[in-house]
Amino acid sequence: MKPHEKPLSGLLAALLLALHAAPALAGAWTQADKGYYFKLSGNYLNTTTEFDSDGNEIDMFATIEDEDRSDGEFRDVNVSAYVEYGVMDGVTLIGNVAVKNVSSRYVLNQDTGSRREIDGSTFGLGDLTAGFRYRIAARPVALAIQASAKLPLGYDLEPPAGEPPLGNGEGDAEVKALAGYSFFPAPVYVTGGVGIRGRGGDAENEMLYEAEIGWSTPALLAKITVDIVRSRGEIAAGGDFAAVTGEADYLKLLPGIAALIAEGTWFTADVIHVMDGRNTLAGTTFSIGVAYTR
Repeated sequence: MKPHEKPLSGLLAALLLALHAAPALAGAWTQADKGYYFKLSGNYLNTTTEFDSDGNEIDMFATIEDEDRSDGEFRDVNVSAYVEYGVMDGVTLIGNVAVKNVSSRYVLNQDTGSRREIDGSTFGLGDLTAGFRYRIAARPVALAIQASAKLPLGYDLEPPAGEPPLGNGEGDAEVKALAGYSFFPAPVYVTGGVGIRGRGGDAENEMLYEAEIGWSTPALLAKITVDIVRSRGEIAAGGDFAAVTGEADYLKLLPGIAALIAEGTWFTADVIHVMDGRNTLAGTTFSIGVAYTR
């Protein structure tokens, strides 16, 4: 057995792919033939601010169409399932789906001096992401191509009572070039990628960039990731839920850990913080989960 084929390297390949918050897909390593990684996670975001189309962090649901609004809040609570399966050596299928409950509220300050609270929530399946990762090279640098598509699962883009939607209602497709390197026997790895996302509807396509560094032992993995999306067109101002459904730029920082709790079973914890952006939600998502590997 060659050094880069030791079990530690296989564990690293399985874990680094799944420590991203859903629906981000990353990492240059593929699963072994008939190997799998399955993760269930609970994710929580509660924010009172968003980034407008000029990149300014403003109060959530600030004045729109001459309405005086205050105390805006948006919440996304979801349970996501992420899976990878090695259909053959060098080819891995990937998929992700979430059951979501999204809610919003703000206070409408009326000319009469009265205040009226506007709120609503939506529950259901979000988007399905499915695709594959194809290994080009395993050593000395892991190289791969990943292609995936996002499909909405029948939710209403414009709920009848003004509740927040579960997604943007459009199908997207993306392709990435991925690279990774393990410093084995040192317990350190780096990985990253660049790609393009073709947006459905009238939205402009997006450029995708990611980079990650991690530290791995047989029972613990810690990592930190930078995730960047840049629209190829002008970011236009939108309506109430433009930060959820519209064109967006963002820079996210994602620290996370995974700890072995039983053979083939891992506890995971991640934080997703939006550092900067345009037309996107601000705030921090907290995620905990359990992952199974073979």
